[in-house]
Amino acid sequence: MTAPPTRFLALPLPSSRRQALAPWLAELAALDPAVRPVRQDGLHLTLRFLGRLKGGLERSVSVEVAKFAQQVPGFELSVRGIGVFPSRADPKVVWAGVETGQAELERLVAGLAVALRGIALPDQVAPFRPHCTLARIGITWTPGATAALARIRARASTELALRWRARTIDLMESVPVPGEPSHYRVRTSWPLQDL
Repeated sequence: MTAPPTRFLALPLPSSRRQALAPWLAELAALDPAVRPVRQDGLHLTLRFLGRLKGGLERSVSVEVAKFAQQVPGFELSVRGIGVFPSRADPKVVWAGVETGQAELERLVAGLAVALRGIALPDQVAPFRPHCTLARIGITWTPGATAALARIRARASTELALRWRARTIDLMESVPVPGEPSHYRVRTSWPLQDL
């Protein structure tokens, strides 16, 4: 029997913003064979990791998030520039940083934690840091690629700026595909409150 896919709550990027990031994803992919860009159709901002939802947990999550989303107004978001985790010297994740909407995102994540507190979900192991993951870097990363990534980051600080309105919370699943980046699929989408 196959284990259920990993699931998480996220804010999606509109199609036009995902398309605007496509050249950056291609440029990152060309840096080094160790770089695994996120699929363009899966670009998002993760809000809460849920793990493998078994039994009735997905239904319980859906009920609580649906109620919560009705109370949250949509809000403006923007990303600007490119950063890395955990450090510039040893990058493992390349991301676009949230500029506008950080306070709203933090309130959203805190509200979700309250809404989901009665459901047996995995603990969050790291503090929430709002970002849109663009690529992951494997262990065979070369020093020359580090310098090239620094040049891309410098250019992105002035050239990469995208704005949109958060309108939904999505329940997404990560489906591993051998030899490819994971595929992300939206299972359910809940609209935020209209203003």
